[in-house]
Amino acid sequence: MKQVLACVFIITCLASCKKELEGGRTSFADNFEDTAFTRKEWRKVSTVDGNEQFSDTFAQAGNHGFYFYAVPSGDEVSKSSRHHQDLNFNEGDLVRFSAWYYVDADDLANLFICDLEESAYISSSPGMRLMIDYRGQLLLERNKMEMRTVQQIPGAERTFPKRQWVRIEFECKLTRKKKGYVKVWQDGALIIDVQNTRTLAKDFIYATQGTVGIMNSIEVGITANWRTAHTRLWIDEVEIRKIN
Repeated sequence: MKQVLACVFIITCLASCKKELEGGRTSFADNFEDTAFTRKEWRKVSTVDGNEQFSDTFAQAGNHGFYFYAVPSGDEVSKSSRHHQDLNFNEGDLVRFSAWYYVDADDLANLFICDLEESAYISSSPGMRLMIDYRGQLLLERNKMEMRTVQQIPGAERTFPKRQWVRIEFECKLTRKKKGYVKVWQDGALIIDVQNTRTLAKDFIYATQGTVGIMNSIEVGITANWRTAHTRLWIDEVEIRKIN
């Protein structure tokens, strides 16, 4: 009887989750010029005392960007980021994300700068995350989806520049089957291009349990950081939208 009730509870939660996600947006942008809008739309995420986030007069365009600061993390993840969870991207949607980044740090290894995820009730928000590896190269990490990390195109690798504005664009066709694709551009140059791949989380017990195949969440800033140095990051002109 308890098992039946547990199953009913899970099914009810998933149905409620899907209904909630279906009411989200298919287009969202913030240039951080309207501080009241930014405070309303983004939820603060910080895991270590001393991390800060606030609007800053340093910007790629206009008068304000958004500034993130993370203290040295040691053995724990140090986050300083903002979360928006009112999106609604589904199977078959073509989604494009773009933003300007400025990173002030001596070492960029294991710096995560953008997460596109599903806020599942049971699993820990599976999805795709843009990260910089030990070589200073931008990659697409998919560990929470039980999938391999996507490397840059062999022969076209580019390091992520420090202390200058960099434009990042990410495009993906969403599917729970191996019929999607992911592309990433850095300052207009295509650096990641993977075809015939799965781009939405599938529901696996004990791994991505509770997913319904809808991308509804974006997190930007220092979304994860295992380094031992101070990290400062600015972003500007953030946009994510459905383009088909």
